[in-house]
Amino acid sequence: MKLNIIECDELHPDLINDYYSYGRMFEQYLGALDSELTFQYFSAINRQLPETLNQQEVYLLTGSKYGAYEDDIWIKELISWVAKAYQAGGRFIGICFGHQILAQALGGKVEKSTKGWGLGVRTVPTCDSSIWENYDKKTISLIYVHQDQVVELPAKASIIAGDDFCPVAGFRIDNQVLAFQGHPEFNELYARKLLDLREERFEKTIFQSGVTSLSKPTDARHLGKLMIRWIKKPCTLDKSGAK
Repeated sequence: MKLNIIECDELHPDLINDYYSYGRMFEQYLGALDSELTFQYFSAINRQLPETLNQQEVYLLTGSKYGAYEDDIWIKELISWVAKAYQAGGRFIGICFGHQILAQALGGKVEKSTKGWGLGVRTVPTCDSSIWENYDKKTISLIYVHQDQVVELPAKASIIAGDDFCPVAGFRIDNQVLAFQGHPEFNELYARKLLDLREERFEKTIFQSGVTSLSKPTDARHLGKLMIRWIKKPCTLDKSGAK
């Protein structure tokens, strides 16, 4: 099974030698859980997107330091491409910025939250959904680094995780879209290095609290297995590509 990774940013120069790219991080994360997965990369930030849109292709949109509502040409092109690929029957996983782009492209809305930054390991309640079948917890813990949030859902979308701080921490559209605000591909060491590099952006107490929380366990492995099951699950669409 092939997973098309749409890279929406490049890593900080100080992290490239150890972590290479967002796409490589996802390949290492998901590939360690399923050796049958293969990966193909596209760089949205460099305006490189799949030209052929096929039903049942699965696309994973990565995180980014940019905002889904910004006017950069590559962001506008990405939003337009997502809408077309969705109508063609493509299936999507979105993480952080990717989660927000999917919402924005499919009729929802993203804004910079007045609640400030969500940093570090956060534990969020899951919402009643078949996506959590065989998952024996009522919460999911992931690493978060975000200020933007999805504030309006696309049509047909349903929330699958959220709390008072981040009401849309995860959403799905049937078996065609699966999106999460948290970063299952981040590990503690990478997140610590990233936050250290961005320390000046955060209030001191928020930064310290976020860094301290990184020692807590996450459910990244469980979510990875869930994502792989979802990737491999057939998606039935009508001729128009609608559910």
